[in-house]
Amino acid sequence: MLPRIEKIISKNGFELTCLWTTQEVRVIDFNKFLVDYPTSLRNKILQTEIFSTIEFNPESKTIFFPAVLKGLDTKGKEYFGELDFCPDVLYANSQNVIL
Repeated sequence: MLPRIEKIISKNGFELTCLWTTQEVRVIDFNKFLVDYPTSLRNKILQTEIFSTIEFNPESKTIFFPAVLKGLDTKGKEYFGELDFCPDVLYANSQNVIL
């Protein structure tokens, strides 16, 4: 079974604690997770007001940031799209919490 997020338990700074389909509670530290991402994206996500918008998608069983990526539609009009992360990558970059 591929691990997927069941729910967000808590947000603390730039750490997200989640319950996974494996029944594990794991913490994703976005300061560490985003270290290899482009600086522009990392700097955008690691802002308190942006990070606080993170949401859980129950269909894909992962998390996403709504309206964080800027783009242009076919008519050249600016729009903002969501940014989601592969749950496999999130799982690999999280730490198990011993309760």
